[in-house]
Amino acid sequence: MQYLVRRYVAKLGLHLNVAVHLFRVMALTIACESGADIIDLQDFASHADPRTTLTYIRNRDRFSRSPA
Repeated sequence: MQYLVRRYVAKLGLHLNVAVHLFRVMALTIACESGADIIDLQDFASHADPRTTLTYIRNRDRFSRSPA
């Protein structure tokens, strides 16, 4: 997956700091903003502890300031 992401990021001229992990973070953040329950998000992310899942959930402003 990382190879494909890097290939398309380079082809589109985006910042090379984009990583596959960013998609995971974005999926959890968007699901949370859409009203998903933290336990469901924890299960989706395969985290043993919901506190780990909470560290993945970001504020959208943080994404807009990211170089990616």
